[in-house]
Amino acid sequence: MTKTFATMTMAALATIVGVSETRAQSLQNRVEEASFELMQQAGSLTLEVRYGYRRHPHYDRIYEDVVDVYQRAAQVREAAGTTNWLPQVKADAAELAELFHHVREVIADVEATSPYTSSFHRGRALRTLGRMDDALGHLMDDLGMPYGEVTPTPVPVVVPPSRPVHRRVQKPVVHRSRPNVSLHRGGVTIRSRNGRFGITIGR
Repeated sequence: MTKTFATMTMAALATIVGVSETRAQSLQNRVEEASFELMQQAGSLTLEVRYGYRRHPHYDRIYEDVVDVYQRAAQVREAAGTTNWLPQVKADAAELAELFHHVREVIADVEATSPYTSSFHRGRALRTLGRMDDALGHLMDDLGMPYGEVTPTPVPVVVPPSRPVHRRVQKPVVHRSRPNVSLHRGGVTIRSRNGRFGITIGR
């Protein structure tokens, strides 16, 4: 009886350990897949920034930040392949999320303020950012880490100075009165009053 109970207990423990190891392996595989997907998307984003934002005054800094996202995603994937992978992956994933949010805010700021971008590559870059946001959200969820929406930094609206309005000033109309004049000649009287003439005959 005792041996049977011990055997059953060991079998149950082995099953639990097996399930735990299976879940851990499944999680590790999902993390590797998600990080590899993020690497691919970050590589695509690097190309779109290179061709779409290279005329921007701060292009070098933007491009450098995007490359950092790619490298950090590669670190997550590399850490996921090690033995004691979970603590290091969580640390790298947290840094990746923070860096990604920074890049997204920078590009949102560029979108709102700069004419130095290619509309074609800009649209592709924004779609890539959306896919990366989804993939990173799934990765953080698998790791049991919080991942929320980040509101882009508000961009100050610059209102151009208004042009001075030139209004026409209407000059006052001055009515000048004319002297009244009467002229009598040969029974004809000619009168002038305020510029109007009248003729009277025989008076």
